[in-house]
Amino acid sequence: MLDLVKAGRPVRQVAADLQMPSQTIYVCLKQDHIDAGPEPGLTSADQAELAPARRRIAQLETELEVTRRAIELVKQAAPQKTLRSHQGDGRPGASHQGVLPGAGRAGVGVPHVAQAPAVTASDPTRLAHRADPTCARRLPRHLLRQARSRR
Repeated sequence: MLDLVKAGRPVRQVAADLQMPSQTIYVCLKQDHIDAGPEPGLTSADQAELAPARRRIAQLETELEVTRRAIELVKQAAPQKTLRSHQGDGRPGASHQGVLPGAGRAGVGVPHVAQAPAVTASDPTRLAHRADPTCARRLPRHLLRQARSRR
């Protein structure tokens, strides 16, 4: 079709011969000029590449809107709980907003091992039958370290 027009036949005659609107031929001619380079615009290859990207963007925007709506509904259904906050002792950065009252005051023993002993595969069957100490009290006292509060 474009070859006929480029050969010098009028667009109306080509459109009548092919039984299609002349506007379709003009659109194809314009895209051919863009693909060839003299006219600015997106080439057919660029358009083919952008079409799936635009569909994906539309899909992601829809998912984002659904997520925002779900968050809005959850906020309406379950309002946030308010916690008493520590007023601080006047030091900069000492205010602990949102901290549970009394948190950090309980001493918790945390096992501290400088370096774990290497496990060798000399006799792997013995490793499977070895008892595993699950209680932290069985650890030697020098390996236990008192947890500190973050003040």
